[in-house]
Amino acid sequence: MSKIKFIFSFLIFFCSCGNSEIAKEKFYMIQKDQYSNKLEGFWLGQSIANWTGLITEMDKIGNIGEIKTGSFYTRENWANKDEPNIWSSISEYDVIDFVLKENEEVWGSDDDTDIEYMYQELLYNNNDIILSAEKIRDGWLKHIIKEEENFLWVSNQKAFDLMNDGILPPKTSNPDLNEHFDMIDAQLTTEIFGLLSPANSNNALKMSYLPIRTTGGGDAALISEFYVVIHSLASTINQSKPLDKELIKISDLASDVLDKNSYSFKMYDYVKKKF
Repeated sequence: MSKIKFIFSFLIFFCSCGNSEIAKEKFYMIQKDQYSNKLEGFWLGQSIANWTGLITEMDKIGNIGEIKTGSFYTRENWANKDEPNIWSSISEYDVIDFVLKENEEVWGSDDDTDIEYMYQELLYNNNDIILSAEKIRDGWLKHIIKEEENFLWVSNQKAFDLMNDGILPPKTSNPDLNEHFDMIDAQLTTEIFGLLSPANSNNALKMSYLPIRTTGGGDAALISEFYVVIHSLASTINQSKPLDKELIKISDLASDVLDKNSYSFKMYDYVKKKF
């Protein structure tokens, strides 16, 4: 956790609020040790979620063409038998349950966190909290081995290929060069910038602007910014109040980054109404 502590101390301890709706309180005092512990909790929670999710990933995709996966899982399937995914006739897992590690064990690599680890490393070695296009390109080419199977998702892989051809972000997400620009990639790889700018969501958006557009454009970029803001505003949650109302509050504030005519805002509005 030493690098996270360093980055956080470099960025901000005493945060002014970036969003006008929560600026009434003006300042949030963030305790370094407490926040460092929460950041470690974030990485642990994400690792548990990632590896638990791999148990059922691609098991149920509906009935598409000749691929018939049957009814989707429900909560009744939890702790019961896992079915094979579409690429295998047998399952690697016995049951659908949490994947956990002992204290002395190390979590394996996962494509939903690798890019965030890399951005954290780049920030640690950078003299500024804003990564330039060249710094992003150099980081990708240093930490991702071209000759290896890196299990990069589609837009990540395409952006990596373009960087190897000399193309710099944000052109690496240009629809004319990267046909996967609207995929989920950036939504999985840039949450870290919200966590590194607690309470100050405007600063988080500045930090994440180019990393998001390294692989994402259009609605994919908007949704990524939505996630960044939520992670930043998590530090403003009042733990003495009902959690559901606090989560709705920061979600509504984060939805301000979404174009009201966009598909992404319509999705958010739909889900909120169902909630």
